Amino acid sequence: MVWTGHVNAKGYPRINTGARLELVHRYVWERENGPIPEGAEVDHICFNRACIKPEHLRLADRVSNTRHRSGAQPNSVSGVRNVHRRGDRWVVRLKSKRKHYEFGVFDTIEEAEVVARKARREMFGTD
Repeated sequence: MVWTGHVNAKGYPRINTGARLELVHRYVWERENGPIPEGAEVDHICFNRACIKPEHLRLADRVSNTRHRSGAQPNSVSGVRNVHRRGDRWVVRLKSKRKHYEFGVFDTIEEAEVVARKARREMFGTD
């Protein structure tokens, strides 16, 4: 089920429940499963922010939810997760527990992408 109504600037569906505007995926989770525990977030396992299918939602902590990403941020210049432009070269940078780690500077995006994947596997156990 994909939401076709209003979405916010980040692509998340929102509805007015009468009391306030709510994110639809959180509303759906609570309707199906009860309250969201303190510190938990509702993650889309299908990577589609507009999806409101209960089976495609899971509870996750902030770190797990952030790591569970299908690709680069929408505003990424490189289009490759964890690869950022530095002058005419590309730097691999990951963040964990509010600390940034750099894994080198590369001439091509392709070289940087290989290193970024390896760094994610080493740091987080995921690609």
